[in-house]
Amino acid sequence: VRPATLFGHEDRFLNWYGFLASRLPAVPLVNDGAALVQPVFATDIAKAILMIAQAKTSEVEGATYELGGASEFSRREIAEFVYDITKQEVYLADVPAGVCELTASILGMGIWGPLWTPDLVRLEQVDQVFAEGAADVRTLSDLGITPTPIEKIAFSYLHRFRTGGHYVLTQGYH
Repeated sequence: VRPATLFGHEDRFLNWYGFLASRLPAVPLVNDGAALVQPVFATDIAKAILMIAQAKTSEVEGATYELGGASEFSRREIAEFVYDITKQEVYLADVPAGVCELTASILGMGIWGPLWTPDLVRLEQVDQVFAEGAADVRTLSDLGITPTPIEKIAFSYLHRFRTGGHYVLTQGYH
């Protein structure tokens, strides 16, 4: 099972952008965020793994599952999407990979866990998408699962980064 980048309520993907913008005036994008990702909802992956585990051995033995989301986005598009939801005003800084790796090597020594690591910087430079129609590769659709669009889920947990939460948009009772 090869899942794409996961998103969901406790992710370290979309939440990472919201967290950084709540603490920094600029968020670094490795090589201007040009690399592509195909984020997949964590619940879709859990359903897929459950279905694979419950299937007859003869149906899944030796099979490769590449489980990606409904759409592909550049990392810059993901950052802009997060900031559109959260209404955080932050500068997206195009930072060369070498500078990001040096910064990440320092941030990777965090006491409570790494904020950013050189391995993550390297990962952010590579397209993480699956080619459709690859031979002998199964997908979510082969399991009867329609990938959940990122737009459908993200607001439910990213609004916490918005000043005032989701209540700031409501007029009337105060």
